[in-house]
Amino acid sequence: MATGLYYPKARDGITKFFPIARTDSATVVGAIPKDAIVVGAYVILSGACAGTTATISLGYSGTAGAFVNAFNVSTADAGYHSVAAAAGADLIASTKLTADKQVISTYAAGDSGETTGSLGVIKIEYIVPGSGESVTS
Repeated sequence: MATGLYYPKARDGITKFFPIARTDSATVVGAIPKDAIVVGAYVILSGACAGTTATISLGYSGTAGAFVNAFNVSTADAGYHSVAAAAGADLIASTKLTADKQVISTYAAGDSGETTGSLGVIKIEYIVPGSGESVTS
């Protein structure tokens, strides 16, 4: 495989911001297109929750934690966070989505008891490679 000025091919990344709220329960917050490959996920919190077990997840129907899986918002401070250990299976695998996906957000109050108000946003970065291409080609 040759390398040089024109290889590997340059790709423009796409970034979307999905709102998250304490009222989210498989709430549709946006969409990601077919063939997209999610390459990054970050949580931007406006503030932490009380308690120790409140979490948020972002995914789609059938895989609610596909991109962010149970990120603990009780132990994270306000600000910008990589999802790291809370990365969902689709983010870890970097596989193409097989269909357009309605993105859903889910908040689990855990022991916090907090059920109202905004938490912030989840930032998702993805690419849409050409036909027959993948992240590694």
